Amino acid sequence: QEEGGGGDATYAEAWNKKSTCHYMLGENEKSMEAALKVLEFQPQHFQAKNGIGLIQYENQEYELAVESFRGALKDDPWSPVSTRLSACLDQVEMKRLKKKEEEVEEEGAAEG
Repeated sequence: QEEGGGGDATYAEAWNKKSTCHYMLGENEKSMEAALKVLEFQPQHFQAKNGIGLIQYENQEYELAVESFRGALKDDPWSPVSTRLSACLDQVEMKRLKKKEEEVEEEGAAEG
């Protein structure tokens, strides 16, 4: 039964457990769906945001993962996601630098 539940913390936690189980089975799409359901019931559920960030990180969606991890840290400053956030920021920066390097190479090729 997916309807109902309101703001019931136990209902949200059941969805979070479902999300965790799917994640551990490597079923990231189902895990993401369940984690998003958690946030419908409890928008500040930092564990669901952590899970979403992990999936986004694994999918190399680093900018989205940064947003998820920052949201988790905002809701729970003691959340252990800071190392993942740092890794995401590194990936975003490397992507930005690589793009800039490619643009410089293209400009050089156009001039030469």
